[in-house]
Amino acid sequence: MLTRREWLAGAGLGGAATAAAARNTAIAARITAGALETFVVHVNSRGNWLLARLGSSAGLTGIGEASHGQDDALTLRYLRQFSALLQGRSIFDIEWLREKVRPDVAAGGRSAACALSALEQCSWDIIGQALNLPVYDLFGGALSSSIRIYANINRSTDPRTPAGFAAM
Repeated sequence: MLTRREWLAGAGLGGAATAAAARNTAIAARITAGALETFVVHVNSRGNWLLARLGSSAGLTGIGEASHGQDDALTLRYLRQFSALLQGRSIFDIEWLREKVRPDVAAGGRSAACALSALEQCSWDIIGQALNLPVYDLFGGALSSSIRIYANINRSTDPRTPAGFAAM
């Protein structure tokens, strides 16, 4: 098993960079999850966006998205329930949270899964900020330097007629 220092050295981060990365990691490891804020953004008659913002002991906040869990009220309840478990724990305790709420996610279906996903996103966002790394680097690096843009006007078109789509 490699030590963190050995891994960083093998990744090409020598000397000062290794020390800085190790220091950032040690600091980030002490960051704990804080209060959760939730936001319901009305999109249209077909649904809402559910957003979560998780605070931390370092003053950093992470953003997550829990939309399309089928039942917004239930998803919000799971968000509050799961974030209460995470509060005061290391922001790195993502796998611990997954194991802790596994029975709730199995029983709660899509609403619970979306809530857990949002909290994971919040946690990774905070970790990335604390380590001064983009989250994609935490997941193994970028796979592409660009992404294709997609816009869906279908969801919000009202009236759903050819004239309505043209106006949209």
